[in-house]
This record gives sequence, structure tokens and C-alpha cells, in this order.
Amino acid sequence: MKNFSRMTTCIVLVWFIVLIIMGYFSTISNIQLSLYSPVLIKGIFFTFCCHFSYLFISNALSRSETPLWSIYLYYKDNIFKRDVILSASLMMVIFLITSAIYTSFKLDIPSMKPYEWDKIFYELDAMVHLGFDPWKITHSIFTSPIYTWVLDLIYNLWFFVMWLFICTVLFGIKIGNLRYRGFLAFNLCWLINGCLFALIFSSVGPCFYNSIVGEGDAYNNLIQLLETQTKEIKEIHSSLSISAVNTQELLYEHYNSGGTMLGAGISAFPSMHVSIAVLIALFGFEFNRFLGCILSVFAVLILIGSVHLGWHYAIDGYFSLITTSIIWMFSKKLLPNIEINKQQTVKKVVVP
Repeated sequence: MKNFSRMTTCIVLVWFIVLIIMGYFSTISNIQLSLYSPVLIKGIFFTFCCHFSYLFISNALSRSETPLWSIYLYYKDNIFKRDVILSASLMMVIFLITSAIYTSFKLDIPSMKPYEWDKIFYELDAMVHLGFDPWKITHSIFTSPIYTWVLDLIYNLWFFVMWLFICTVLFGIKIGNLRYRGFLAFNLCWLINGCLFALIFSSVGPCFYNSIVGEGDAYNNLIQLLETQTKEIKEIHSSLSISAVNTQELLYEHYNSGGTMLGAGISAFPSMHVSIAVLIALFGFEFNRFLGCILSVFAVLILIGSVHLGWHYAIDGYFSLITTSIIWMFSKKLLPNIEINKQQTVKKVVVP
């Protein structure tokens, strides 16, 4: 419980910092703490149903004589324990509060600090990439609309991968303090990268550069290319679509109307997709190198997709990589893996 207390205390302290800043520049009365609760509850229920089905099929294939009893014993030993239920419930509440603060903060960024970094990031992108726009580089490599569709699909797969990560840190009792470390870093990424740095370096990203910033037509060709590829992919099959184009239009409508929805608000720097993907990759390396490498490839594809689809400047992702790594190192320092070390120590004493 010592590490759980450290984790919670650290998150609460950062909550207060974010809320003080938000209260100073805007208001905290708009925070909707229940905004993500329906999605979280439905997600956990659906995940439980899928996991139960998996266990049932596994027992059926192994010809277990009492599959339901075996499943009951599994949940009794691994999930339905007082400490697991208590810690998971508290972590879910923490996650809901962090999500609500993040969304409300993101919505208020334009009123707290006008978007003023886009032109700088546009120039930085060109400078870092030797005079070339990063999106032109990705589109010169991934020329076909099929490639764009695949990158869009991977970009949306991020939500599923993140959900698996959330379930792991909520219920992964066998990984010791690693679950608390992962959960702490996860919350800090949303609060530090998604709130504090997003306010300091307020920007809208390439897809909204022309419509919101209104400084030239730097990304007109990218937007037109994505719209053309969307039409071309629909010609291949009517059910196919590049969802980024539709989502960007929806976000822009909500930006103009001031509406609130899940994931609402416009903020490009730093990239939260890249930040969380990098965090999950670092988390994966704690299990084994192969898993970490696979998740690292996923993180690279998310970075490429964020530029290719017009969501982010490349510099957004590079910055996220650095800050997320620092957040992860801080979490490791604050929450050392004491429980696993204790188990190893016991084994050394018991085994002759």
C-alpha cells in the first residue's frame, strides 16, 4: 500500500497544479467528472464478457469436466479479491478524474492562451527535416491511398492498445508494483503533456492550420490530398473510409459550437497518441524485449500516422518521446519494484 499511496499522492498533487492554473486563467466549474464513466463501465463489462468467453472456450477445448467451476476459481484467485477490487476501483476513479480534467483543460486552452505556436512548429519541422515538410516525406513513401487507410487504421487501433494497457494496470496483480508505476506514468502523461505543455505551447496542428490559425495555406495541399485519397478509397469499397478526415471535421464543428464530447478540444503539441504509445512500449520492455520491440514499432507507426494524416507536426511526436521517457524514469524512481524483489529474495532463501 505504500507505493499505492505514493502513486495517488503524486497524481493528486499534479491535479491541484493543473486545477490552479485552470482556475486562474479560466474556470474549473465546467469539469464533468462523469463524462467518461459510461464508456469506462461499458468497456469493462465488454472486456469481462470477452475474457469470460475466452476462458470458457479454452476450458471447452481442453475438455474440462467443470468449465464454469474452473472459471469461477480463476476469477476468485485473480480478480475477485478484496485488495484487487479495492485498488482497481480507486484507480478507475482516479482515471475518470484525470480524464475529465484533461478534456475540460483542453477545451479551455484557446481561452487561456491563444494558439500561437503553429507557425513556429511549421518552421521547426522544415528546419529539422532539412527543408522538407515531414508530411511530404511520408506521402512520398506511402503514396497509395491504401497505405493512408492502413496508417489511419493503425492510428485508431491505438485506442484498443491503450485499453489493454489500462486493463493490465487495473487488474494485473501478478506484475507487482509495475501496475502502479504504469498507472502513475499514464496519468502524468495526460496531465503534464496533455495539459501543462499543451497550454505553454498552444497549437492546433496541420489539419486546422489554415482554418483556425489562418496564416497562409501551408497545409492546403495536405488537406486536399487526404480528401482525394478518401474518395479514392471509397471507390475501392464503399464501406472503407479514412476516418481522420471525418473526425477532424467533427472536432472543428465542436470547436466552433463550443460543444463537449469525448475527446473534444483541439490541441496538437505534444502528441498524446505518441506519448501513450511510447509509454506502453516502455511498459512492454519491463516484461520482455520482444514485446517492447513490437510495441516500439507500433509507437513509430503512430508517429508516422500522426504526421501523414495531418494531426500533428513531427516535432509534436519527438517532444512527446522525450517527455514521456522522463516521466517513465521518474515513475520508476518513485515506485521501485520492491514487491518483485522481495519474491526473488524469498526464492533465494528457500531454494537450497
